[in-house]
Amino acid sequence: MENKLEHLEGLVKTNSFQSAYEYVGAEGLDRISTQNVSLRVCFCLYKIMINTESPYYNAIKAVTMLKKNIERGCTKSISEYGRCKLFGLGESKNIAEAEDLFRRSAKEIQSSFYIAEIHSKGMLKVDGDAFFDLDEAKPHYLEVYKSDSDKKFSSGLSYVSIVSSEESPSREDRVEMFLILSDLVEQGYEAAYLFMAKQSFSDFIGATKRLAENSRTGKFKNNLVMDKMVTDIEVVNRKWLAFLNS
Repeated sequence: MENKLEHLEGLVKTNSFQSAYEYVGAEGLDRISTQNVSLRVCFCLYKIMINTESPYYNAIKAVTMLKKNIERGCTKSISEYGRCKLFGLGESKNIAEAEDLFRRSAKEIQSSFYIAEIHSKGMLKVDGDAFFDLDEAKPHYLEVYKSDSDKKFSSGLSYVSIVSSEESPSREDRVEMFLILSDLVEQGYEAAYLFMAKQSFSDFIGATKRLAENSRTGKFKNNLVMDKMVTDIEVVNRKWLAFLNS
């Protein structure tokens, strides 16, 4: 059964919606009542029906599939229902209700991402005005960045953007910002290079390197960690200078 479920999920992941839908019927997967199987099949049917490019597109039926899973406590489905509420997919758009659903499914990385988006982009309205709470968004972006989510790098840049806008970011935030940019540079993200150039990042590199070399407390008490930081800083410094001179 596990092989069948993985095959179905693979078809859905590659947007092979017709093949996936036909596979469910051919294998009778929608008639199996075992909870683990039923939850996964329902979620796949939701994905098949919520995509506008699917021949089976029907947002209302898609949300019905999610609600079946939510009744059985599936946090992945609760998070996805929050996304439907956030963007008005098969449901009326309601940002406050969406955030509530994301908080109910807080262990899902997708939920952390959208909580951050809601607060960093002013999606909530207070007395008709957009409400921004960057302090709320920042830790959620960092959590997503430290995951294997497909939102990892965009969340890293969002975190960097928030920290760099603060008048006096904490030492921990400054170091996290540098490590994120270091990672992005290693991955070849042009946006990281451009951010570094825009922010006169050479000054920040120097300050962070001194911090790594001199710190003897907190998370950098381990000299091996500090040595790695210094090496990372030197690598990024060379790449940053190469970018500026290219």
